[in-house]
Amino acid sequence: MKTGKYKVLINLFFLSGLSCAGYVAAQDNIYPPAPPQSNQSEHPHPGAGKADKPPMLPPQDPAAIDAPPVVVPVMPPAHIKPGEVAANGRGTVSKQLDVVPGIAPAPKDIGSQKQHHAPAADAKQPSSDKHAPSVDTKQPSPDKRAPEKKVKIKKQPYTGPVILDTDFSDDAAGPLDPSSLPDFAEIEKKLKSIPPLPPNIKQYLEDKYVRLADLPSVHLQMTPYGQQIESIHIRGDITPRDEAKAEKFWKAKNEPSREERARALAMAFLEEEAGLLGIIDMREINEKKISVNEYGTGYIDIYYERKIGNVELEYSFINVGIGPNDIVTNLTVNVIHVTPELYHALRKPTLKKREIYEIVKQDVKKSLGPDTELRIFTGFKKVAIPKPPYVVWKGRGGAWEYRIDAFTGEILKKQDTDQPFRQK
Repeated sequence: MKTGKYKVLINLFFLSGLSCAGYVAAQDNIYPPAPPQSNQSEHPHPGAGKADKPPMLPPQDPAAIDAPPVVVPVMPPAHIKPGEVAANGRGTVSKQLDVVPGIAPAPKDIGSQKQHHAPAADAKQPSSDKHAPSVDTKQPSPDKRAPEKKVKIKKQPYTGPVILDTDFSDDAAGPLDPSSLPDFAEIEKKLKSIPPLPPNIKQYLEDKYVRLADLPSVHLQMTPYGQQIESIHIRGDITPRDEAKAEKFWKAKNEPSREERARALAMAFLEEEAGLLGIIDMREINEKKISVNEYGTGYIDIYYERKIGNVELEYSFINVGIGPNDIVTNLTVNVIHVTPELYHALRKPTLKKREIYEIVKQDVKKSLGPDTELRIFTGFKKVAIPKPPYVVWKGRGGAWEYRIDAFTGEILKKQDTDQPFRQK
């Protein structure tokens, strides 16, 4: 009788340990392990760390092997109140453990187990009704959102002085006199007569002149009439070695004043190298400025521009430097090559400056309002360019730099200079 009681107590003790082991295993799968505390033992339950001596198990009941698995309710930790959700979003759940009565479950390695997360709130759940419309709860990506509206900053009123260049005296001159310009055939003949460039420009200059201080800087471009120089810069003693060619240079030194000698030397050099620089008519080379060195070194710089008739060829530039001993010491040239079409366009009548003023005035009103007062109109002049329309008016009107077709009045370019206006 006593033996039977002992067997009953042993079985009850074994079942209690089995339930505790299942609860601990479920907690390991659902909740992250709690940090070890000093008042707990090293092993979560008796016998879990004793791998060298497995516990003695009673004989298995064959009928219990086919029994359904035991469902063990998993309780949340003590710090989570009923109805609350744990920090990991799982809350109170139950998990079915495949536990066979009479067999203790093997210890599980938490690090090798995959964490079973609850489905995200925005995940699409399968619908029982296949025809029900699906609802997409995803938030739009940042790149698909509506663009932010840019706030346009209004220009501040202009409080500076009024600059209105309304001197329209040039309008009285009218269009260029056709007789002052060569005709199409004559220009084409002159352009074709320009000699081809030497095969080695550096060697050509070294052989022709006394001394070059360094290698010449030369840039070439292809034109309808062959390859020609686009820009060139040389320094040194630029006096011809040939006495016959140097005669013009020596005559220039007979001029009475220093500035006159510098001008004569510069023109003698430009005439000598007119073919190399693409100059077809020396009358088109006009002196723009002469500058004497202010520090007493004796150097003089003369700046030239190219004009066809009385219209400046834009971006054409020549600078000749004269040393204190009356020799050419440096040359810088930016060449703009022309075509017969440019000369032909210059024969046509263009809009007058007064008409350009009205065009700019109306455009400013259109841009800033009908009550806008034009307070800046300055620097407008006609210039020739090597491509259509060949002649343009350019200058500043209000807050913009304008380029206007000289024949039609079309605004070709309008560049903001960030200069505000006064508005009425």
